[in-house]
Amino acid sequence: MTVMFNSILMRMVGADGVAAIVSFARTFGFLIAALALMPQHLDVDGVWLAAPAAEGMAALLVLFLTVRIMVKRYM
Repeated sequence: MTVMFNSILMRMVGADGVAAIVSFARTFGFLIAALALMPQHLDVDGVWLAAPAAEGMAALLVLFLTVRIMVKRYM
């Protein structure tokens, strides 16, 4: 939910590239990395927890990029 809200927010302020980067990073970067690493340590539970972990990492990326862009544009 956080990533979707941020995507809309970034498009509203004119930062379409940031929205695309976050979406791509969550889908391909974080999810593939989590699926490659987590099952090695957590077995089948690692597969189930890979999607929430990727979403959490994307939320941290969103938080960082949103603060950075808002400070740059409005402060």
